[in-house]
Amino acid sequence: DRTLNKLFRLNFGNTITNIPTLTDLGTFGLLSNPDEIFMYKESDQWYGVITNDATPYNLTRLSFSNGINATPVADNLGNFGGLFDRPRGVSIQNDDGQVIVVVSNVNTNRLILLNFGSTITTDIGSVTTLSTSVIPGANSLFDISLIERNGLWYGFSASLNNNKIFKIDFSSNLFSDPANVESFTPSGSVGPSTID
Repeated sequence: DRTLNKLFRLNFGNTITNIPTLTDLGTFGLLSNPDEIFMYKESDQWYGVITNDATPYNLTRLSFSNGINATPVADNLGNFGGLFDRPRGVSIQNDDGQVIVVVSNVNTNRLILLNFGSTITTDIGSVTTLSTSVIPGANSLFDISLIERNGLWYGFSASLNNNKIFKIDFSSNLFSDPANVESFTPSGSVGPSTID
C-alpha cells in the first residue's frame, strides 16, 4: 500500500481460485511509497526486494528465514550513494553465479545495476554498482523485466510519459551498460507503467 507504506500478504490457500485472506505485514519502519516487490529464492529461502518511490529513494530487502508464510525481517539497503532517483521497477537474476539486481530510475531514465556477488545477503558495502547510460528516448522509465535466451540477456522496460516499450540488449553479460536499445510504441498504448 503506497499510501499507508504497508506490505500485505494475500494467501489463496491450496488453489488460486480461492478468495484470499489478507495479512498486514506492517511498515517495517522502512517503507516510503513502496512500489514494486520482486521475490527471489536462494538456497530454499525466499527474499524480496522493494523499491521505495519517495525520499530517501532506497531499497528494502526482506528475508523470509522462517518460511514464506512467516513475517519477514526487513533491512534498509540504502540508495547506494545517491544512485536512485525515484526507483520503481526491480528484477533479480543470477548471471553465472552472480546475483544481479536491476532497478529502473524514473527521473534519470537509467537502469541501476547492483552486483551482490554470490548471494543476495551480501553486505551492502561489498555490492558493486553500475549506472547505465540514459536509455535513449525514455521519458519516466517505470519498470524492468529481464530474460536470458541462449546465453544473451535482454530487458524490457516501460516509459510512462511517451508510451514506449524498450527492448534492452545486455549481450552475454547482464552486469553491463546495454549494447543496444530498441523502442516501439504499441498501438493504443497509453502510459505503460508495468511490464512482466
